[in-house]
Amino acid sequence: MKLSKSQEKKLKQEAGLHGMDDVGEYLLEKMKTVIRWEETESIRNLMQKNLLSEEQKSMLIDFGKKNLEELPNAKVLFENEEHFMIKLKVKLKEINS
Repeated sequence: MKLSKSQEKKLKQEAGLHGMDDVGEYLLEKMKTVIRWEETESIRNLMQKNLLSEEQKSMLIDFGKKNLEELPNAKVLFENEEHFMIKLKVKLKEINS
């Protein structure tokens, strides 16, 4: 990928803010974050519902287990991603009670 000097400088600054020296590693982590966030779209829609089927509950539980295990290893997060995970934990508690 070819970047202008200003784009390269901006990416180096962003990478530094996330504690990374390697811009390539930062871009890879940022892409993983985008993919992870896109995967949550259907889950976010389910979380808005008050009444869930057993299949929907199972989907939320499986998604929660997977993501709650993987999130601590993420090097780059969206600002609202942590808030989303807190809301997911609350929803999972509601399902399990």
